[in-house]
Amino acid sequence: MKVLVFVLVAVSLFSLPVRGQAPSSAVLPKSLQLVFGQAAETRYVPRVRAIHELPANLTAEQVSACYEFLNRKLASQPLPDLEFNGLKNELVFALMRQRRRPEELAARLVAMYREQSHDETWRDYCVQFFGKWYADAPRNAGREAMAAALWEVLRTERANRFAVSVRPAHIPACVSRDYIST
Repeated sequence: MKVLVFVLVAVSLFSLPVRGQAPSSAVLPKSLQLVFGQAAETRYVPRVRAIHELPANLTAEQVSACYEFLNRKLASQPLPDLEFNGLKNELVFALMRQRRRPEELAARLVAMYREQSHDETWRDYCVQFFGKWYADAPRNAGREAMAAALWEVLRTERANRFAVSVRPAHIPACVSRDYIST
């Protein structure tokens, strides 16, 4: 089963956008252009406000553009670490609020967590979303990969860093502990 999950996640990773690629502004509404830093206004506060005003019915293309933005690297833009990662954090919450649950969000979070070229702050944020998104995530290979990655984090050297934000007692009961090796 674990091999099947790994294969399915690996296949889905091939559909991730090219690293550093900016979402195309030609098809995006002005609100998303602002969020992605493609408008004249590029400061943090207007952009985070735009995220908070996003509707719960983004199109598949708009969700895809959000994934592209989430995959952007810190060095590819001018905002400080906490502001840039704060935008990405709020955007994940906006995706979680969508009426149609984003099918790929779990797999994308796992892929970004595993991608060493992402900054440590963003990778830590991705881990924090594993527990938050698990219960509502569509039941697919990405969800299973997210559960496996969460338990992996908890049993590795990174566990000490995450002990404050992700404790076993806070993990949804439905997340199988079968991923813990003895």
